[in-house]
Amino acid sequence: MNSKEIKHQKSFAQRLILLFPLSLEKEFIDFYLKRNLTQLRRSVIIGWALYSVFGILDRVIYSEFIKEFWLIRYAILSPLAIGFYIYLRLNKKPSDIFIQSFYSLIIFIAGLGLITMLVITSEDKTQPYFEGIMLTIFYAYIFTGLRFYFATASALAITLCYFLALSYSLYLPVPLQINNTFGLLAANMVGIFGSYSMESYIRRDFLQSRQLESERSKLKKENVELTIQSRIDPLTNLLNRRAFEETLANEIKRAERHEYPLSLLILDIDNFKLYNDIYGHLKGDECLKKVASVLLKYARRAGDTVARYGGEEFVILLPGTSINVTEDIAERIRQEIELMKILHIGNPPINVVSVSIGGISLIPSKELKEDDIIRAADEAMYTAKRDGKNRVVIVGQLLK
Repeated sequence: MNSKEIKHQKSFAQRLILLFPLSLEKEFIDFYLKRNLTQLRRSVIIGWALYSVFGILDRVIYSEFIKEFWLIRYAILSPLAIGFYIYLRLNKKPSDIFIQSFYSLIIFIAGLGLITMLVITSEDKTQPYFEGIMLTIFYAYIFTGLRFYFATASALAITLCYFLALSYSLYLPVPLQINNTFGLLAANMVGIFGSYSMESYIRRDFLQSRQLESERSKLKKENVELTIQSRIDPLTNLLNRRAFEETLANEIKRAERHEYPLSLLILDIDNFKLYNDIYGHLKGDECLKKVASVLLKYARRAGDTVARYGGEEFVILLPGTSINVTEDIAERIRQEIELMKILHIGNPPINVVSVSIGGISLIPSKELKEDDIIRAADEAMYTAKRDGKNRVVIVGQLLK
């Protein structure tokens, strides 16, 4: 038997005994409590009301024992039930184990109270309160919202106490004993089946809800990843052209609104097509990655953006940066890339990889469009190319 089969059998056995692995069981308990908290509150108040209303029957049938019966109903059980209901209403994060245990105890006390009433009235062979015990057992299994094991524990404890009373305190005719015994056993069998089936259903619902939530989370994660992938250049891990243009549009509006300068650099690797022809595309990809790593050093502020604009072209967006600072950044980038000394015999006279950088620095106006800014920076870059490459050309108004 392989590990997968063992795991499946273990899972089946856990489901059969209404138990998940520990971490999952904790999640289920939270799910169960959240789902059944309203039912728990309602069942407590309804159960207490019914138990109290039967005090009228005490007065009608057994007026001579009214003190003892009302002591059980109103002095013992009522404070417990009311206090428990208040706890359920006021506590925002009630303890599940306390709820299950204390509610089971209340039901047991209610059943024990009825058994005590039967013992007190044992001379009456009609046993009118026996039906109350049956009702309490059904109530424990079906109406409370208790989990299977807690409901079963309280109902079987009541049944056991009745059998003890039947053996030592209730001297009933044999036919009535047999009838009551079969009645209680049948009530427990029906109740156990109903309670077990109900919790099994809730556990299946929990697993389905958890699976659905997992699938939703996975789908959401995949959508986020797809969104990221649609905005990221897979080679350099920089933003791609589409993402850059969206960012540029937003930054232009922000700079226009607050009237601060906006600078854009366009960088092109000199003779890069020839580099690919000489050294191959794999080396070309390595070169692009190295250039991208240099550019990232100069985009550390919030709003600074580096993107691969296409092929061997990169862009750097620098909000709030004057022309003087922009020229300084561009020159440092140019020098650092040259100093990497990436061999490029097709780029004389220096025979290493170099870049030409064009840029613009200005305060955007309403009349100015994104394309105008990109075009101006692009023309400055081509001016740098025409003037001999491996140089910087920045245009725009002088900003302090």
